[in-house]
Amino acid sequence: MVDSTSLGGGGGVSVGDIVSTTRTTTEAGNVLLPLFPYGRILSASELTAYPLLAAQLDERFAITRFPITFGASIGLTNNEIARQERSGVTVDGMYFEQPDDYRLMGYDATTGSQSQMYSSGNTSDESISYDMSADGVVRAFLWYDASAGLIRMYVSVNSGASYISHASSVTSGVGWSPAYGQLGSVKVLDDNSVVAIFMENQSTSINYVKVDSAGVKQLDVLRTLPLSLANPAEMRADFTDDLSKIVVSVYTGSGSDRSAIFTSTDEGVNWTRLQGFPVPYLQITSDGSGITAVARIDDKDPNMLVVFTGHAFTQSGAHYTLDGGTTWFPLILKGSYGSGLTQSGANMSTDIMLRNRHCALNIDNGHMLVYLGDDGVVEELGVFNADTNYSGVIVNSLALNWSADGTAGGFAYTTESNDYVRVGGQLTKGKYIPASLQGEVNLKIVADAP
Repeated sequence: MVDSTSLGGGGGVSVGDIVSTTRTTTEAGNVLLPLFPYGRILSASELTAYPLLAAQLDERFAITRFPITFGASIGLTNNEIARQERSGVTVDGMYFEQPDDYRLMGYDATTGSQSQMYSSGNTSDESISYDMSADGVVRAFLWYDASAGLIRMYVSVNSGASYISHASSVTSGVGWSPAYGQLGSVKVLDDNSVVAIFMENQSTSINYVKVDSAGVKQLDVLRTLPLSLANPAEMRADFTDDLSKIVVSVYTGSGSDRSAIFTSTDEGVNWTRLQGFPVPYLQITSDGSGITAVARIDDKDPNMLVVFTGHAFTQSGAHYTLDGGTTWFPLILKGSYGSGLTQSGANMSTDIMLRNRHCALNIDNGHMLVYLGDDGVVEELGVFNADTNYSGVIVNSLALNWSADGTAGGFAYTTESNDYVRVGGQLTKGKYIPASLQGEVNLKIVADAP
């Protein structure tokens, strides 16, 4: 039998506390399993002991290991972290890399060591986007080379021991610094090839570059967006692992048409503008600052998109679709952050990530990791908010990675103030006990007796 019961009196587990209790069975002899603040999976012993319960639970990921704290970073600064669209973590969560302006910092939870993995040597350079393969063998990042005035893709196929530099051969250079805008995105695909889209000249032309798993450039072309935006200042892209769909978000700080989202099913040859979105993100707000929108696509499902909209310095929100944009669900969250999809400042939407139906996004004072169900239900997996060890510390960058078969996931994150790094988070798939009763007290799940 699967049920929930209120224990009343002095028994039970208050949600938010994981403690042992004196009352562990019902009068009929059924075992009471404590509910965690967030969803959890049955342990191996529970699977054996409670087969009837296990048979009625869905398979889903839950957090089974939280990251360890590294302490102060040796290289990152608040602004440097804030500009990163992505950092990178291995599938076991134990190794994490984060670029700053001209350096790449690595953090190994197994050894507890942190080190500088790469440096361009030019403090005027700007990092743009970063990603790594599940095993950490292939790593890639986009970098603005200030001396040459162009964007380079750097790729390592030997776990960061060396990097191959690729500059696009089809543009004449940026001629302006990307310090105040995101100008592109890079992704390591399941087959360890690398793909990137970036903007070098504030026009409708964007660079599309592909590099194979050996680090050899295979494609270097210009694609054209059907834009009416004047002088686009920011551009982000996301890709399914099979490249069956690409989504690009573009924003400009001027003109009557501030933001646009485009999708392509032929690697950028043709583009379709996203229409029918429930939030009027294309309009200019009353103070004239405009609304920016950032879209992410799921690695495996081309019909799943999350769109994060934000009115700079005031409020923001998120919606997601399971059918490519016909129907949208608001990303409404339960718990203490139920109405808190807000993040003040220009970087509020730079760090949303969608992988394997798991979405990490900014909220008040931190990050939230959620699972997006196929019925439009959002399940919270964890909130990484103000750290009690360091006054005023909030989460800024959260990295996710997954195995190709989708059976394992790892995560790590950085904090904004003092640049503390947490590495070693693990997501494990199993028979999932949801956190749908979060906020209630003295509740447990009744499991069938052994």
